[in-house]
Amino acid sequence: MPNKRGLHFFSKTILAILLLTCFQAPVFSQPFVPVPVTGFNHDVVAESGTSSLTNTTIAMDGVTQSNKVMYTVAFRITNNFGGGGLPDNGTITDAAGSYQMAAYNSNNALLLQRTQTGDLSLTTPAKFNSLRVLALTTEGTSLVNVRVFFTDGTISNVLTNYSLPDWFNNTTNVVLSGFGRVTRATPATEADAFPSNPRMYYVNIPLTCAEKQKTVLKLNFTNVTTAGNNAPYPNSIFSPFPAFPIHRMLQPISPMQPVHPPAAPPWYPRV
Repeated sequence: MPNKRGLHFFSKTILAILLLTCFQAPVFSQPFVPVPVTGFNHDVVAESGTSSLTNTTIAMDGVTQSNKVMYTVAFRITNNFGGGGLPDNGTITDAAGSYQMAAYNSNNALLLQRTQTGDLSLTTPAKFNSLRVLALTTEGTSLVNVRVFFTDGTISNVLTNYSLPDWFNNTTNVVLSGFGRVTRATPATEADAFPSNPRMYYVNIPLTCAEKQKTVLKLNFTNVTTAGNNAPYPNSIFSPFPAFPIHRMLQPISPMQPVHPPAAPPWYPRV
């Protein structure tokens, strides 16, 4: 007759293996690290000289409302602003890890107005335990859909109608705040909002256990906002601290390891 106790232990052992395979990343608590991507369509950071117009390609918010872009610490010093500025080396850090912006003298943000869609493609496709992007919205909150494309041809709708907050005053998922903004003009004028605003936020991209075993090719973002009467705004902006808004956990996904039940206790004859 089979040992029921032994069978029960074996079933729990299999369950333990599956759980360890799916959830080992949070256990190791590895930091997020930058992963290079391409696909940015605008330069929204002024980094040198005295013109925030010629150093950028588009205003981040409404032209008639604000007409603002971001700027670096070096640009702040050159133009005698009272505060603010993104790190000159483009590296942004928080408790979860580091984020590396794309070069300030090239396209460094994926800016999407209503109904617009865009891709951020991995320079080197890879497998991930966890993904995260940095983003913000201007001119109010926007709704965003996010899809992950894998090299095997499958697509996962990971986020639907995600509420991406405005870059002012929101307190959830804040990565960096108080870096200021400046009017897009020659010469650059009216730097404001520091030391509390604007703000950048992280967005977690959920992956299932099966998807962690696949190779990620690219992420697709769509601004699906319909509410309000300020079209074409709000603008959904991904990685204004770009080129590496996607992050990979350092701990690789390991194959299942065999788990052996403990040795049976010694048998003693009844006296």
